[in-house]
Amino acid sequence: LLSEAQINFWLQNGYLQIPALIGEKECDAVVELMMNTLSIDLNNNKSWYPVHQQLQGLMLQVYQSQSIDKIRYDSRLKLVFTELYRQKALIAVPEKLGYNPPETDNYRFTGSPLHWDIDFSRGIQYHIQALIYLNDVPDNRGALTLIPGFHLEIEEFLAENPNPVLAIQKLRLSNRQIAIAGKKGDLIVWLEALPHAASPNHSDQPRFVQYVSFEEL
Repeated sequence: LLSEAQINFWLQNGYLQIPALIGEKECDAVVELMMNTLSIDLNNNKSWYPVHQQLQGLMLQVYQSQSIDKIRYDSRLKLVFTELYRQKALIAVPEKLGYNPPETDNYRFTGSPLHWDIDFSRGIQYHIQALIYLNDVPDNRGALTLIPGFHLEIEEFLAENPNPVLAIQKLRLSNRQIAIAGKKGDLIVWLEALPHAASPNHSDQPRFVQYVSFEEL
């Protein structure tokens, strides 16, 4: 599925964007699930800021449904992970959904700042994180941000800054991250070594995503 150019980009940058991997129908079905769960009406922006027990920050803790599984078990999605892990024996991991509405005078971004999802007691792993954009996401619509190529410098950086908490604070101040804009159905994969975060939504529509990942059997 992946070209030589895509593999080379992955090796150099530690992330990759695959356009239109998932169909519009499949994306729309998960967005509908999220809107029904949160009682959101896209034609009524007053409904975009729900209080719901399953919504924690930007993360909607819904893991199972027919529409979610349709994407989670997509054969092309698994093939991307198979090629990047160079391992056929993979299993899909239940992952959450993401909802990021626009900022207003009364609502401010509730996501995490630039961070790692690394268990530093284990050390840095070759672990791939990923999401699907379920609607179009220009760079001002809460796009994923990350620092490209940081997997090639993280060991040296942590040797100089051994406290991970202070290290990530230093990276936040460096403002090196870039926003990854995309279209509905785009897959974005990145290595856990890359500092990353969602960004505040300054557009006129919410951002919807489905997180996806696989583990080796």
